[in-house]
Amino acid sequence: MRSKLVGFALGIIVGALIFGSFALAAGIEFRTLSAEFRDIVVEIDGVAIEPKDVNGKVVEPFIVEGTTYVPARAISEALGKVVSWVPETNTVVIAEPSEDVDVDNGDDIDDGDDAGEEAGDIEDDDGEDVAE
Repeated sequence: MRSKLVGFALGIIVGALIFGSFALAAGIEFRTLSAEFRDIVVEIDGVAIEPKDVNGKVVEPFIVEGTTYVPARAISEALGKVVSWVPETNTVVIAEPSEDVDVDNGDDIDDGDDAGEEAGDIEDDDGEDVAE
């Protein structure tokens, strides 16, 4: 009975160490924030916009410790830019529209020619990098 209990306890400890190391290896940090939601209005060139995510859901701006946070995609697209996300590097890319980027949702269009491109590899119509 005692050996089963020791084996079980060791299994729990080893499992915790293994799964805990995945979070550390991924560079994930969790923080608790206190955010203020004040019905913040976002205006661009005098016109109020309703910030939305890629799925069309309204995303409300908020304030944390005196800094106002707004959704990058909604603001960038309202300014005529395209936005894409590079999960491998946790990078938001904001760029001028090009043939390889879908203006509606900012996701790269997979034409098979840009596999493995990094954030700095988005090119304009002349083949020049537009985001580095």
